Amino acid sequence: MDALCAACGQPTSNDAETCAACGGRTRLRDRYLLHSIVGQGAVGVTYRATDLAAADDGALVAIKEMPLRHTDPELARRVAREASVLAQLHHDRIPAYVEDFTVGVGKQQVFYLVQAFVAGPTLADEMARRRYTEDEVLAILDDLADILAYLHRLMPPVVHRDLKLKNVIRRSRDQKLVLIDFGAVRDVVADPRVGGSTVAGTYGYMAPEQFRGEASPQSDLYALGVLGAVLLTRKDPVELARPDHSLDWRAHVTASAPTQRLLEALLQPEAARRPASADEVRQQIARIRRGERQEVALVETRRSVQVQIAPPALRRSLDARSFPLAVFLAFLGSPVGLHWWYLGRPALGVLSAVFCLTGLPLFTAIGHGVLMWARGRQAFDRRYNPEIIALEDGRAARLAEEIDALHALHLKGALTAEEFEREKARLLGHHPPALASLLNGLEQGGLFGALHELRKLPQLIHDEVTQELRDRHRRERRPRR
Repeated sequence: MDALCAACGQPTSNDAETCAACGGRTRLRDRYLLHSIVGQGAVGVTYRATDLAAADDGALVAIKEMPLRHTDPELARRVAREASVLAQLHHDRIPAYVEDFTVGVGKQQVFYLVQAFVAGPTLADEMARRRYTEDEVLAILDDLADILAYLHRLMPPVVHRDLKLKNVIRRSRDQKLVLIDFGAVRDVVADPRVGGSTVAGTYGYMAPEQFRGEASPQSDLYALGVLGAVLLTRKDPVELARPDHSLDWRAHVTASAPTQRLLEALLQPEAARRPASADEVRQQIARIRRGERQEVALVETRRSVQVQIAPPALRRSLDARSFPLAVFLAFLGSPVGLHWWYLGRPALGVLSAVFCLTGLPLFTAIGHGVLMWARGRQAFDRRYNPEIIALEDGRAARLAEEIDALHALHLKGALTAEEFEREKARLLGHHPPALASLLNGLEQGGLFGALHELRKLPQLIHDEVTQELRDRHRRERRPRR
């Protein structure tokens, strides 16, 4: 690969020790071979380079170059602080510190920070090419909360202060998220030289207290919430910002209620009202993701119930219309509209008889018969036997909704696990044992296994409905006093 001269930045060959353009040494400190610029900001440049002295020959590193000729004394303190903190961090998803050094004197003095190079796109690059599902956004927030939990558990805690899409890389070799650019980092214990006077971060991602020069672990959690809102809305936080620095994100998010509650908690203006720690955020995300899987299973349960065909005995007891007979009549009696009379549409039957000589009722009836056959028995029952569907759906759906409500309270923390189990047992006790046992299995770890048992549900409903009809018949025949 091509190289850049460390002295003048002009292209040169990998093997050249001196630059043909400037005559200077091509390798930085005779150790690092610069290849390309991978980042550039107002105060410095980041290079991709090869560490020729590394144990694994040809190891790639990222070298941040920052001239110290700037009159801002805070810059020198920030770069020194970044190097000092990075040297103390040891996490698989934080670029490993290699070394830092200064080259030159006076106005020509330049500070260099060397870290392991992380190959891969930033989340900003990734979002420009694709859209995320809610579960993918939750996975991203969980991964970043894991890194923040590590930083915040250190003594004293380390606050990144500049968490944003451009500072998160999806590492190509394993697709894990890596947090980069600790240029705004600081210990949570205030340094009297930088403590309430330093404003660091990126507008839109900064927590309200950062505008006052204050930062805490909760400031990083605020930025995590902004990042989640940006991924879900695909809008820059500057577009969502209000004059008071809060974000108008709710109108642009279609995520589930639990995910919206999580973002709302992370984006609280007061730091004390945000989650207590990144570990707590991870626990909330885990509960949301478990709840989504259970909700999907419950939806599938209801869908499975709805597609079941009522047993013949139940159909006879309710005098239900026959799907095969209706299709047969549509073809056999099409000229005079017999099937319309059978389906309880006498007006259409009269019209068919009146206009039978025109041939129009023939084509209409045959077309309707083909349509009924194509849609199937379930659609037929929904239109012409609604009482069958109501009986099939009713009891199981009501019970599932009540279990859903209890589960939602449990996820919110309003019910403990013991209270949830006790209330669920009380609820299931009011329903037939077989049906209660089946739906109880949905909350007892056998979530998806219970779905295979749903074939028993129509027979259960049939037995219950038949018993109810018999009881009603006995009550009607009982002599009144």
